[in-house]
Amino acid sequence: MIWALSTASAMAQDIAPVVVDAAQSGLTVGTVGGSVGTIVATVLMLERLGLIQLPRRGKSEQASGPAQAKLDAISTQVAALAAASATLSEMPTRLAVVEAQLSALMERHDDLRQTTRDALRDARDDMRRAVERARLAAEQ
Repeated sequence: MIWALSTASAMAQDIAPVVVDAAQSGLTVGTVGGSVGTIVATVLMLERLGLIQLPRRGKSEQASGPAQAKLDAISTQVAALAAASATLSEMPTRLAVVEAQLSALMERHDDLRQTTRDALRDARDDMRRAVERARLAAEQ
């Protein structure tokens, strides 16, 4: 913590000309130096430590190297999670469709089963009548 404060103090010296210019333009040193100077010193310290990167004029805003690779990996993960979320949100609709199809298939199965029973019963009845006619014809 002491190291961070000493670093911030050293960086505050980098902005001393800004404070002097502000004092000459009519602003009090306490107003500019007290609050803004501390904020600027903190931001500069964070940049020098590599924790943040401030945009520079004339430089590309795109990250490069390992930082860009990390951002691309995170972006890919976010896209995958968004796709999974969309798939999950569609699940109730898909489930309802599958349940409706299953219900229709079960009804069709029951209909086919009943039709098969009826056809077998009719075939047996036809066979019995044919056997009965053959028996009556044989007796005469």
